[in-house]
Amino acid sequence: LLELLASKPQGSGFGQICTTLSLPKSSAHALLATLLKADFLRFDLGTRSYHVGVRTFEVGQAFIHGLYVVREALPHLQTLCDTINETAQLAILEGVDNVYVSKVEASHHLKLASDVGLRLPAHATAIGKALLSGLSDEEVLKRFEGRNLELFTNQTITNIGELLAQLKQIRVAGFAFDEGEHTAGVYCTAVPIRDHRKEVIAAM
Repeated sequence: LLELLASKPQGSGFGQICTTLSLPKSSAHALLATLLKADFLRFDLGTRSYHVGVRTFEVGQAFIHGLYVVREALPHLQTLCDTINETAQLAILEGVDNVYVSKVEASHHLKLASDVGLRLPAHATAIGKALLSGLSDEEVLKRFEGRNLELFTNQTITNIGELLAQLKQIRVAGFAFDEGEHTAGVYCTAVPIRDHRKEVIAAM
C-alpha cells in the first residue's frame, strides 16, 4: 500500500487501490484504517483519495539519519558544491536502482531530478554505475537477469555486455561518468565510497 501510494503523488481512490493490489474490499478497508490511524496515510475528503502521511516521511528520515555515510559525506558534498557550483549528490544501491540519500544544490538554475528518496536506474547514471562497479560481473548479471536496460536518451546503455565493459573501465579508473544517458544534456561524474573493508557502500 505504501509503495503504491508513494508512486502516486495525486493520490489513489479506494477502488483503484483494491484493483491495483488485488485486495478484497474488507482487507483493504482494514489496512487503510490502520495506516490512517497511525498517520502513515492521510485521506483527502475533497478528492476521496489516499496519500502517504507524515509518519512515512518521519520513518524515511530516520533511515537516512541512521546512515553514518550521510553524516560523513555531507561536509564533502557541501565543499564540492561550493568549489565548482554544481549539484553534489550521495546515493546507495538498491537492487538495480540508485536511491538518493543526500543532496546539496548548486546556485544556478539547472535542477537535477534527483531529490532525496528518489530512485533512478543505475545503468543510466554516473552515480549508479559507480555503485554497480563495486559488484562482481556475476552479481551484476544476476541483478539484471530478465530485465531490460531501459532507454532514456540515444546515449543510454541498453546492452548488458556494454554495461559490463564500462564497469570494468570504472573499476580501473576509479570514477564513472554519464554523458546525457538519463537526461539529454546533463553530464555527471561520480566516485564510489568504500568502507573499511574496501566494499562500495555509496557513491557521490
